[in-house]
Formats: sequence, C-alpha cells, structure tokens
Amino acid sequence: MADTEQLKIKSRLIHSCNILNVAVGTNCPKGGDAGHGGITYFSLDDGACTAWALRVTTKIPGSEETQTSTVHPEKVELILGGDCECDTLIEALRFAADTLAAERSLNQAPYPGESLVDGEHEVDASELRTVLS
Repeated sequence: MADTEQLKIKSRLIHSCNILNVAVGTNCPKGGDAGHGGITYFSLDDGACTAWALRVTTKIPGSEETQTSTVHPEKVELILGGDCECDTLIEALRFAADTLAAERSLNQAPYPGESLVDGEHEVDASELRTVLS
C-alpha cells in the first residue's frame, strides 16, 4: 500500500444500556496476500458501560506452550493483511452475527429438538463472568 493511500473507515455508534462503537474498513481486493497492500480494519470501542473482557492466547517464543492473558480494554482493534484474510473475516463475522441472533432468539423460550448451529460447544458461563469483573 502506498504511503499516501487512505483507508476509508466507516463507523456506527450503537446505543443500548451500554454504548459500543464499531468501525470497519478495507481496501481489498488488492490481488493477493498482505504484500500486495490489502488491509482490513475492524474495531470495537467502549463508548460507555460495556461489560467485556478480551482474552489473548499467544505462543511462548521457543516453545510449543501458550500463555493466556485477560485485559479489560477500552478499544479492541483487529488489523489483517491480504485479500483472503478480508474474505475470511467477513465470513467469520457473518457466522458470529447469525449464530448470536439465532441463539438469542432461542434462549427466550424452550427450544425442542437439536441445535442448528455447526461446531457447537459449551463454555462455563460462570467462568466467563469472572473475566468480566
């Protein structure tokens, strides 16, 4: 990407009992991997009262072991390089949004039958709540 090229970022401020700002932008497609200059940007910014935590797992240098850290950020930014990274992020966000909307709807009343979500697994909600405090 040339130094003078600007990445157009669109944002939306979403209000509820909390305020969350989402910002996204891309200059893809650029014809290949990150070396071709494609950049995709995604951020979430706590405008007010958002109860959240971010867990990051990284590989320990020189080892096969990993370490996990938890932070309570004001803002989270995800920056990807390359055309296919943009495409897979779009697909991942679409899957996440569709799944959360379906689950939120199903949680309002008992649902008879099997789940319609692929790759489903359960996480201890009480463990996740401790991360938020």
